[in-house]
Amino acid sequence: MEVIVLSDGKAPKRCFDQVAKQNGYEVVFLPVSEYRNVARKLAKRTAVYLDISSLPESERTRAINSLLKSRHSMLGVIDPKTAIDDVAELIHRGAFDYLGPKLVREGVQPKRLHRMLELVAARKEPVREVRPAKKSEEAPKPSRASYSIAAGGWPGVVAGREYTFCMMFFELDLNEDWRKKAGKAHLDRVTAALEAYMQKTVAPLGGRLWIWESYGGLVLFPFDGKSCDAVLASYRMILNRTIISAEEYDFDTLLSYRIALHIGNTLFRPRGSTGTIISDTVNFIFHLGHQFAEPGGFYLTSAVYPFVPKGLEGSFAETGTFEGVKCYRMKRPVI
Repeated sequence: MEVIVLSDGKAPKRCFDQVAKQNGYEVVFLPVSEYRNVARKLAKRTAVYLDISSLPESERTRAINSLLKSRHSMLGVIDPKTAIDDVAELIHRGAFDYLGPKLVREGVQPKRLHRMLELVAARKEPVREVRPAKKSEEAPKPSRASYSIAAGGWPGVVAGREYTFCMMFFELDLNEDWRKKAGKAHLDRVTAALEAYMQKTVAPLGGRLWIWESYGGLVLFPFDGKSCDAVLASYRMILNRTIISAEEYDFDTLLSYRIALHIGNTLFRPRGSTGTIISDTVNFIFHLGHQFAEPGGFYLTSAVYPFVPKGLEGSFAETGTFEGVKCYRMKRPVI
C-alpha cells in the first residue's frame, strides 16, 4: 500500500523508516506544498500524512480541510510541536491517525499503521446507487428505550452525562479559489456573520452551537422523543438560501452550504470543553457531513426521518447508506 508523507522536515520523514522497510508498503515523501495536488489527483484510497509543522499557521486549517474532503485521502496528521489542542475534534472530522511529538521521535511501527488502516477499512463506504424506498420500507421509529432524554430540555442537561440529541451538521461550501482570493479580513467577516446568523436561527428552537469552527460545525438540540424542529429549520435554510445570502451576509455572493441531521446519544460537555469527548455518534455525524453530503445538499438519517413534519415526507428521497445507516436527501425544488 502507498503511504504519502507531506513534509519539509527531517524528523517526520525519519519516523517512517520502519514502514518504508516493510514489505507491502511504499512510502512516498513529497513537499508539503503538494497537498492540493494530492487532494485532487488521488485515484484510490491512500494514507496521507500531513506534517502541519511545515505549514504556516494560517494555512494549516486549509490543508487539513482539503485532504479531509478528498474522496480518496485517508488523513493522518503529524504534529511534532503539539500545535493542535483538540485532537478528538480532528478524529471526529474524519482523520484516521495523529502523530504527536512522542510518536514522531520514536517512529511509526508497521504493526501500528496496519492496525489503524484496518480500522479505516472496517468503516462501510458510502453507497449511493440504490432504488427509491417504498412506503413499507421507510425506517421504523426508533425505540424510546434507546433514548436518554433530558427532562425539560437544556435545563435538564448536566455536564458529564450522556443524553440524546438531534444533531445538525452545518458547513459552508467554500472552494479553494474563494479562500485564496477573498483575503483574511473578508473571511473573518463571513465567519463572524455565519456564527451570528446560526445562533439567531437555532436558539428559538432550543439549539446551541457546540463543536464549532470558522465555517461550521455541530449544533445540538435536546431530543424529547416526539419531534425534531431542526428538520423544518434546515428545510427553510435550503429553500431561502438566496434571501439569506442577501439579507444576512451582504457579500455579493450566493453562499452554498450543506446540512445533515442525525439523532443519537453523546456525553455532553459545554462548548470549548469538548476536546476529550470520544463519541461514535459525534464521529458519525461529522463523517456524514464531510464524506457523504454533497455541496448545497440537506441530508437526514433514518433516525430522523420518522420525525419529518407531515406534508414534507415526499420532499426527501432515499440516497443510499453511510456506515450502515440509511440516508435521505432533500429533493431539489423545481422552480
